[in-house]
Formats: sequence, C-alpha cells, structure tokens
Amino acid sequence: MLFLRLSKKSEAYWDYNTISLKLFIEIAQGSHYHLLVRQGAPDHEKCLEAWEAIVKRNSAEAGSQEYSNYFNLVKAYALLIAKQISVKSSLLKLTVTTEWEDIVYLRGCGYNIDTTTTLSYWASLESGLRKSEDLLNKIKMKQFELEAIVKGRQAERSMGFEETIANLITGLGFSVDDNISLARFNEYRKLIKKKAEAVRSAKERFRK
Repeated sequence: MLFLRLSKKSEAYWDYNTISLKLFIEIAQGSHYHLLVRQGAPDHEKCLEAWEAIVKRNSAEAGSQEYSNYFNLVKAYALLIAKQISVKSSLLKLTVTTEWEDIVYLRGCGYNIDTTTTLSYWASLESGLRKSEDLLNKIKMKQFELEAIVKGRQAERSMGFEETIANLITGLGFSVDDNISLARFNEYRKLIKKKAEAVRSAKERFRK
C-alpha cells in the first residue's frame, strides 16, 4: 500500500519563479515541454499550461507586450474565421430556403438582404456572397501578422544560453551563476535598463 501511494505522487512542474534560465531557453528552442516536469509523469496538456503561464509572466516581467499582442491576434483571427463561416453558411442557406432568422442575423452583420422582390432578393444574396470574401482577406492579414510574430520568436530563440549569459555579464559588469533563474535574470535585465536610463539622463543633463 505504501508503494502504491508513493507511485501515485502528484506531478509537479517548474514555474516562473523556479525555472532556470538555461532550462527556459532549452525548452523555448526545442519545444521540449516535458522538461517542465519536476516530479511525476508528464501530462502534455498540463505541460503546455505550465509553459504558457511561464511565457506570460516572463513577457510581463520583461516589459514586453508580445504575449498579449499574440493572444489578441489569435483571438481576432479565430473570431474572423467563425464569422466568415457563419455568414457564408447563412447566405448559402438562404439560396435554398428563406429563413427570417438568417436574414436578421446577416442584416445585423451589415449585409443588406433585400426581400422586396424575388429579383432584389437574389441580387442581394449575390452581393452578400461577394462581400463575404472581404472577410477572407481580413483573415489572411491576421494570419500574416501571426506569422510575423512567430518569425520574431524564432529569431529570439536562435540566441543560446551562453550568448545570453555573456550579454548579461557585459551589461552588469560582473559574473553570474550559470544556474541563474529566469526570474533573477529578468531582475538583472531591469537593473541594466535602469543603469542605461541613468546614463542617458546624465548625458542629456550634461548637454544642457
């Protein structure tokens, strides 16, 4: 019974405050999310949740809007796809049967479905189908924006641990432990930023 209890230990994951910078970079470069497990068997969904939480916190601590921008883009992209599917299906449905609910929905979306005459009705449906193609263009634009962010992330991931540490030491002016945590790394980056701002302010005062 004791063995069974021990074997069923709940899994534990690294979080923002405990993960090392080296492990964070390793996971970011290789997407090896199972490395987030500190104890127990890896659960893919929980690993992704843990990673998302770390990336979100890291983005906030680094003073970057990348995570929120990406999340908002994904949300807008998904909403556009859902709207395009819904509008297109409603328009096609009206070519088979006249449903007032669909007409009201489409009018609410900015599609002028004219039910005055049969001729105007069909003309408005054709016009609506052409207009719905604009949603596809908007979807493609959002897709390009998402791809640009992904490419930017890939460029950042190309910087390895050694190069990152070297840049940090150069900025600080003193050595740091190779086992530095991600949280400590960000605190040091804030310190470097403050030092740079202080130097810039001093130069501006000197010029005056």
